[in-house]
Amino acid sequence: EVLEKAEVVKMARYFLPVFLTILLLGLFLQLDMILVKRFFDPETAGDYGALVLLARIVFFLVSPIIAVMFPLSAGAENLIQAQGFLKKTLLATLFLSLPVLFFYFLFPEIVIKILISDKFIQISPFLGWLGLAIFFYGLVQVFSQYFLSLGKKNFLPILMGGLLLETILISWRHESLGQVIGAINLAMALTLAGLLVLYLKSAKGKICQN
Repeated sequence: EVLEKAEVVKMARYFLPVFLTILLLGLFLQLDMILVKRFFDPETAGDYGALVLLARIVFFLVSPIIAVMFPLSAGAENLIQAQGFLKKTLLATLFLSLPVLFFYFLFPEIVIKILISDKFIQISPFLGWLGLAIFFYGLVQVFSQYFLSLGKKNFLPILMGGLLLETILISWRHESLGQVIGAINLAMALTLAGLLVLYLKSAKGKICQN
């Protein structure tokens, strides 16, 4: 019975950060749409929904790679090997995402005409910028899964802070979709910066210990 209770406690300690990570990362993908529906008329919210659909292609391309990284990093023999998997995942993410962003910024009207409809051509100025925010989100996902695979929990406050910041910024200024997308980019970029600093500090600490 003692062993069973110990196993339950161990599973609970592992389950909670996993659950929180999935919840927070999921909220990052839904929060903007919820707030846009609240602050904008149905037509503008519909335009934004189409924009989100296109922008998320950036993430859908790299999500299988991120999913593969988690078990590899969790099963790594040492920290150096785990960091190697992280770096390879980051490189693959850049390799797949940057060409899409290139087209989104330079040829947004063509992308919209081919993938959706001429009816949404008015959202073309925002496509590249929302794609950039989703790109940042993909990198946030990479670092979050990496920390989670190592059994870390100290990255969770950074995700919470990013969500809170995004909520505050969009609630504060939402006169146009441009302001909303600018707020998302700022929140995602700062969240990513926080995770990167945490990674560099943890990597440096391990090196010093060795």
